[in-house]
Amino acid sequence: MAAVGGLVIVLAPAGAKADPPAMFGEGAAFAVAAGAVLLPSEYGVAIPTAGQRSTNFVLGWSLQIPVSAWFGDHAMHHRVVGSVDLLPHSDGADWRGRVAYRYGARHGFAGLGFSVDGAGASLSPELGVKFAHADKADYDIDMSLHLLARAEIAPESGHVRGATILLGWNFL
Repeated sequence: MAAVGGLVIVLAPAGAKADPPAMFGEGAAFAVAAGAVLLPSEYGVAIPTAGQRSTNFVLGWSLQIPVSAWFGDHAMHHRVVGSVDLLPHSDGADWRGRVAYRYGARHGFAGLGFSVDGAGASLSPELGVKFAHADKADYDIDMSLHLLARAEIAPESGHVRGATILLGWNFL
């Protein structure tokens, strides 16, 4: 988050011209977009249920895409989310992937998805809050921070495999 913020500050236009300049030039916009995709967007902890590995640090890359074609005027509230998490530990690192539906409002969101990791496939419900909004108005683009809690539930037994708590940033 700090790296993206620093990049935005460095690339912001220095002075005003006769015509108001665009916030970013093409190269700067590409650099910010590349940073948003390549830099982790979420940081947190994965807490397994009893009898499994210890608690792990999590680095997450998440992308949410509005699905306007299906929901009309309220399109920005409905999103398809794809994410990849890296869970480093003393023996190396584990990966997990997730595809989900998320309904997001100005100050909160909820979703349901499917995740896959070394233990197999899981149902993955989530609940989160958004805060530190970049803008005070309720626009479609809502740059803010979020805190979310997610469970990993084994579909065959209904037992909770673990939970994840993540702090991150989002543009939508």
